[in-house]
Amino acid sequence: MNWILFLHIYQPPYQEEKFLRKATEESYKVVLDILKGHPKSKVTLNISGSLIDLLEDFGYQEVLYGFKELIEKGQVELVGTAKYHPILPLIPEKEVIRQIKLQEKTLEKYFGDSFKRQGFFIPELAYSKKVAKVIKELGYRWIILDEISHSGSIGLISFNKKYLIEGLDLQVIFRNRNLSDLFFTPWLKEEEDFFRVRKWDGRSEKFTVTCCDGENFGHHQKGKEKILIDLLEDRRLKTITCSDYLSLLEDREYVTPIESSWSSRKDELKSSIPYGLWNYPGNPIHEKLWRLQKIALETRDQLDSRAQTLLDKALSSDYFWWAGAMPWWHVDIIEQGAEKLYEVVELSSLDGRAKDQAGLLKEKISKTARDWHASGKAEKIKRAFFKREDFDCYFGGEKVS
Repeated sequence: MNWILFLHIYQPPYQEEKFLRKATEESYKVVLDILKGHPKSKVTLNISGSLIDLLEDFGYQEVLYGFKELIEKGQVELVGTAKYHPILPLIPEKEVIRQIKLQEKTLEKYFGDSFKRQGFFIPELAYSKKVAKVIKELGYRWIILDEISHSGSIGLISFNKKYLIEGLDLQVIFRNRNLSDLFFTPWLKEEEDFFRVRKWDGRSEKFTVTCCDGENFGHHQKGKEKILIDLLEDRRLKTITCSDYLSLLEDREYVTPIESSWSSRKDELKSSIPYGLWNYPGNPIHEKLWRLQKIALETRDQLDSRAQTLLDKALSSDYFWWAGAMPWWHVDIIEQGAEKLYEVVELSSLDGRAKDQAGLLKEKISKTARDWHASGKAEKIKRAFFKREDFDCYFGGEKVS
């Protein structure tokens, strides 16, 4: 059986040094060593530009050199993305293009000609037709999406078909959600669990497509790195890259994916909520963060190079993610996001009224987040999330509760 293993590794642009070092020692260096020790194993990799910058800043050049070596050998296929991990469907098209080109510049700086415009990882696999069109126009050949993006349900994808987006001829690889998410849960305790779920799924006899955070191996999930080794050494599996996978497919089908992400649930999509973790209807913190971001984006043409970079980083999805309480919740990070957006506005030449409006939004975001925390509202939303989900969540090696 051919296993298409796609790994996404990322850290937010303002990640603290201690957390960057923890993720690097527990996961990035470990995964790199595993791949070096298994030279016949192949993976497709997305490494965000924000993580690349952090690895450079904190002295982990050897990690970058190590991945570059594997890319040059053809063991690792490198893909494009948006540098600071924004939710692309929710930002203006010119910002989508800018983020993609910033990533390309970063990849070319560190990996040179080894980077080819073949595949593209949309942050959070947050799909929209607008974004797909931009990706196609910038020269990419394929994207990877969650299988729920096909039609709003799980289990309808055939992994023996080559899918193309109707009207764009952009190829789509759909990940198997159940097998991909297995690496995020405590259910995967040994390699045989992977094969049991694959058999239960019943659609992956010839090709198995998984796409998940690389941090799941050793950082978020202790022990998963050992299972990865066992799977790579299992003779029942042969790892191939995404591009190699596409070259083996003969049957074609044109599809019209729906707006969604790799976290979307069927009930959310039926309620027209495609990106709920970052823009949930009725969440006043989300709503005010997006309003503040809109004001900050209006300053783009007024900013010097330092402020431009500050704005680029402020478009990161993390602040919205931590403001959802599903189950991720962190008041300090929410406030940091609002502060970064407000700082952009302060550095601009917008009139005093606009700056006052931005300042008021920042204050309201902070007050609402603190009120949610103190009153237990955030905790209530978290409890509701865990009630409908049937697995535990881990982050940085610790259980989220």
